[in-house]
Amino acid sequence: MVQFGPLERTTLHEQIVEKIKAMIEDGTLKPGDSLPSERELARDMQVSRIPVREALKMLEFMGVIEIRHGRAAVVRGLGQAAMIDTINLVLESGPNELYELNQARIILELGAAKLACEKRTETDIAHMKEILDRMEAEIDDGCNVVDTSMEFHMAIMRATKNKILCSFMMLFRDLLRESRSISLKRPGRPEEALDEHKAILQAVIDKDSNLTARLLETHIGKHFVKPGRRSPRDTEGTSSRDA
Repeated sequence: MVQFGPLERTTLHEQIVEKIKAMIEDGTLKPGDSLPSERELARDMQVSRIPVREALKMLEFMGVIEIRHGRAAVVRGLGQAAMIDTINLVLESGPNELYELNQARIILELGAAKLACEKRTETDIAHMKEILDRMEAEIDDGCNVVDTSMEFHMAIMRATKNKILCSFMMLFRDLLRESRSISLKRPGRPEEALDEHKAILQAVIDKDSNLTARLLETHIGKHFVKPGRRSPRDTEGTSSRDA
């Protein structure tokens, strides 16, 4: 079993991030490997679970690992992290680039809708239902549902059985997390998004690809960042898109 070892006590979560990235670089951890649990990582590194949790969230945002509810975090590699860094530099060059990123996401999701309806299995449907049940519970508890919301979109993409589409979708998820988080903080928006997700799920169950695409377009269209804007918050009173 891989041993992670103790850390120097400075900025702990950043040390954990760099340690795990270094272990990927030197081949100790490889794409597809499962990481130990938060508890085990904290024990091996002789820290509390809080910095471990923060580090894992940062690594997920960077695209280095993938975290699925109820399962171990899985190493994805450093390639996507480098790609995210490059695209982030482009996004920082001007607000129109964020609009174009949202456009690309819409094209990807609507194009995948037909394939998801054709390829989805009962296991896929059960997983989507479980995600929406969890999202509803999180709304009742007053939690931020941005990650669960995007997990639903990822579940639709995985139903396509196309690994390339899934990889692109994970990239969009990481790049657009902040703007989605802002949009889902608007009063009433989480409940509205949940209802939209339920309608999308029913269309997938019915294998109605045209309806699935239309519902996705409307759903994503609620928070689309317009040219010249930096977040959905700037789209008050206009037609907006991002989800």
